[in-house]
Amino acid sequence: MFDEFGDQERKLWQGQFSARSLIGDWLGALLITGLLLTTTWNIPVLQNSPKVWLVTGFMIGMLWIALVGLTLHRKLSHRYELTSQRLLHRSGILNRKLRRLDLIDIDDVSYFQGPLQSMLDIGRIELTTRDQDQPRLFLPGIASVRQVAALIDHTRRIERQTRGIREQSI
Repeated sequence: MFDEFGDQERKLWQGQFSARSLIGDWLGALLITGLLLTTTWNIPVLQNSPKVWLVTGFMIGMLWIALVGLTLHRKLSHRYELTSQRLLHRSGILNRKLRRLDLIDIDDVSYFQGPLQSMLDIGRIELTTRDQDQPRLFLPGIASVRQVAALIDHTRRIERQTRGIREQSI
C-alpha cells in the first residue's frame, strides 16, 4: 500500500495480548484455591460436611472458569500492528473497534511493568498523542515490551523526519 507521497507502507511488527501478563491473576487464583482447600480441610466442622465441600468446589470452579474466560477474552480481543507509517490497534470480539494512529501524531512512547512483569518481559505501552478525542492510548499485554516501545519510538522519529516535522520537547 502507498501513501500520498508515493512511499510504500511496510509492516514492521505484529502482536497480540500476551497471556503471560495475567500471571499475577493466575498466582492469586492459585493462592485463593489453596486457602479455600486448606480452610475446608483443617476445620473439623467444615471437613465433615459434604455441602461445604460442594460449595468450596463450586467456588473454586467458578474462579478458574472466570480466569480462563478473562484470559481468552483478552487474548482474542487485542491485536496490534505497527507499519512504517501508522499503528493499528484492533480491539473487541463481537463489537470490533479499529484505532488507526499515524506515527507522526504520537508525541511520547513509554511503558509500564510491575515486578513480576519485568521478570517475564511483558508490560503495557502508553502512547501520548495529538488526538483530541483520545490523547492517551494504552496497549496492554505486550511481550518484549522494551523492544516494541523502542521500535515504535524509533519508527515515529523516522516518520517525522521523513515528513519534515520537527521534534518538540513536551
